[in-house]
Amino acid sequence: MKNFFTLTIMLCMALIANAATNWYDEGNYKEPEKITSGEFEGWYNVTTSQELAWMCYITEVSGSACTDNFYIANDLDMTGNNWKCGVSSNFNGCIEGNGHTISGLNITAGKSGLYWGFVGQVNNSSVTIKNLTLNGTMKINTGKEKGNYGSVVGKANSFNEISNIISNINITCNIDETLASTYVGGFAGMIKNGTFNNCAYNGTLTLTKNPTKGWAGFTPCASGTGNCTLSNCSFTGKVICAGTSKSTNGGAFIPNCNLGGDLYITDCYVEGTVEITGTKSTYYSDFVRIVADPVYVTNSLTISDAGYNTLCLPYNFTLPTGVTAYKGVVSGNSVALTEVTGIIPAGTGVIVKGTAAEKAVFTFSKDAATADVTGNELVGAPTGADLAGGEYILAADGMFHPATAGHLAHHKAYINAAPSAKDALEVVFGEVTGIETIDNGQWTIDNALYNLNGVRVDSSYKGIVIVNGKKYIK
Repeated sequence: MKNFFTLTIMLCMALIANAATNWYDEGNYKEPEKITSGEFEGWYNVTTSQELAWMCYITEVSGSACTDNFYIANDLDMTGNNWKCGVSSNFNGCIEGNGHTISGLNITAGKSGLYWGFVGQVNNSSVTIKNLTLNGTMKINTGKEKGNYGSVVGKANSFNEISNIISNINITCNIDETLASTYVGGFAGMIKNGTFNNCAYNGTLTLTKNPTKGWAGFTPCASGTGNCTLSNCSFTGKVICAGTSKSTNGGAFIPNCNLGGDLYITDCYVEGTVEITGTKSTYYSDFVRIVADPVYVTNSLTISDAGYNTLCLPYNFTLPTGVTAYKGVVSGNSVALTEVTGIIPAGTGVIVKGTAAEKAVFTFSKDAATADVTGNELVGAPTGADLAGGEYILAADGMFHPATAGHLAHHKAYINAAPSAKDALEVVFGEVTGIETIDNGQWTIDNALYNLNGVRVDSSYKGIVIVNGKKYIK
């Protein structure tokens, strides 16, 4: 009997020793020193993981909303302890990340709060969170009714701006499927009133059980009373929906646009994938689903020096004044174009012609497509495409060239036809006449860097860059 009790005590001590502690536990946090001058005077200067954990201490222990501001001075590794911030009380301060990375985040969401993420809930119009890359894991093991879960923010109730945030946090959702009104998103659980700019979710969201209200690669729901703007935001990761219960909403970007005020979705895109092995949601959307107006969805491009571009959007869209659209058919060594008018169908590749170097804005249409695109040989890539090599892509010289193997960016189109190896296809607006073979070799798709305006930049460029469809902070 004595040996049994001794063994039991030793086992309990071992479990306690191996159990992960919380960053807000005594000894794991430290109040940072404040910056004494300059633009960030009065902000906390965060240089260690313990100093970042001061955010957790304020919201989870002190019992009051955090209104302090945090300046991240270097990369931080948060491995070892559980991260919980803005759950018991709101995070209503500001974070300036300076392009740094916070890695090793371990977020384990449970019944102790409604809103979970890097910050659980923000609810103040002065909140700004900027210029950060987040790495780590998030586990939703049980949940709570009306809970909102996202890797960056559980519920963005009211804020000023969340910008230049890239989340690589992998989420596993094993939520109680009987709980009412639960939402899980790769980036945010729910958004309401504020501005998202240049934000991306690059991680993997695995739903072993489905939340009742909705799930999405970016955020499942824009709802409530307020005005919200998303600009240059993207879902470039992966969702695996394996749960057997049926969520109301599901999709790649925002499957439930139901905001009481104005919702602007500008130059946002999807290059991620959604894999449904379980039960599909009642309402599913590859991009956005508008439940209540006003919602304004637009995407823009700068017309090339050749005067035309390929285009394919994940929604029905209308053309701006001064821009015409064309379907294409391969004829010999040419692509013969025929003008199409009306509303262009979602997922359809077209060539759009306008004034070189000018920006053209294309607008979402809730009406049915009317453009006649029968016989069109332009293959649309609304979420990008991995090319095997040999497909034809429109190059800077205004001709279609056979591509090497690589990734074609979102919102473009290509041609599968291959009339003869290495021939370039000339673009012809109207009837094709006799055109001789043009041999210009293959056009390489490489790991080129582009800024947010689509301009190619070199390795010395600082800021957010796009490589093969994904955003990174340099």
